[in-house]
Amino acid sequence: MAAERRHALQTLPLFTGLPAAVTAELKAASRRLFYAQGEVIFRQGEVGTVLHLIELGQVKLLVPVDSGVGLMIGIVGPGECLGVVDLLEGDDRPYTASALTDVETLAVPQSLYLEAVQAYPDALKWLLTTITWRLRRTNELAADMAHLDIAGRIAKALLQLAEACGDSTGGAVVIDVPVTQKDLAAMVGGSRESVNKALGWYEGLGALERRGRYLAILRPELLQRRITQRTHPAPHRPSSALRRSHSRPETGGPLAG
Repeated sequence: MAAERRHALQTLPLFTGLPAAVTAELKAASRRLFYAQGEVIFRQGEVGTVLHLIELGQVKLLVPVDSGVGLMIGIVGPGECLGVVDLLEGDDRPYTASALTDVETLAVPQSLYLEAVQAYPDALKWLLTTITWRLRRTNELAADMAHLDIAGRIAKALLQLAEACGDSTGGAVVIDVPVTQKDLAAMVGGSRESVNKALGWYEGLGALERRGRYLAILRPELLQRRITQRTHPAPHRPSSALRRSHSRPETGGPLAG
């Protein structure tokens, strides 16, 4: 792991197109930072001075909405970089980043990185491609809010979490980060109550299972099918078994938080 971290600048996409000598200079000017779970890395509106290259852990990104509750626009992990969008704009941080787990980042000075990529077209092309992808992701999030009901948005969020943070074991994909019901509500623009109801319904269908502090996706095709139904309302529990699952007390783990 230490060897992988030592070579992060040379191997990660952020430094695509930069000569080894330039990446070595950037590495010398960078510093490694550590954040405990729940700690804020930076807040929306702060002036950005460094790019945070995530080496270990998962980070959640939030923006405020009119209701006063933060909307989670993404979860990013190792190999991804925080601060790319405001790099070119020269503006304040557009979102708040906080540690979903314990996090380790390599803080690269923004001014030095921007100076470097401007001198190498391949590196600048990667930077522009990354910003374009981020904008498309934001547009997709807005489209989901407009066209998917709450159950569909929750299903899509669970599949995205499984893809980004999943660990395949025993025929299931376990989302191995401590995502709370509050986090899921922030991801889909809903309430904790609506998230709890949807999780209970999906669990009753056999699509997922709560395993202590984590969620296991058992039948992702059921979640995918729910997404394609789009604007249909979330079904009520049709059987006594599903009604019993809805009446269970909370486990006290992150999904009950």
